[in-house]
Amino acid sequence: MMTRHHRKPKSLGGVAEKKNISLLPHKKHTAWHMLFSNLTPERIAAEINEKFLDPDYVLVVRRRNGM
Repeated sequence: MMTRHHRKPKSLGGVAEKKNISLLPHKKHTAWHMLFSNLTPERIAAEINEKFLDPDYVLVVRRRNGM
């Protein structure tokens, strides 16, 4: 079953527009929210770097130009 995932959470000002919605398998959608709740991209990257990623690497997030 596919579910609608708000890429920018409604709780952080995201809206129900096509560009902000991804269709995800239910299990992946649930896993995302279990891991990251509604954290900001910067906080998600920090969590991944601190707890999941090979310490020889760093995940960096940056805002897209014009967004």
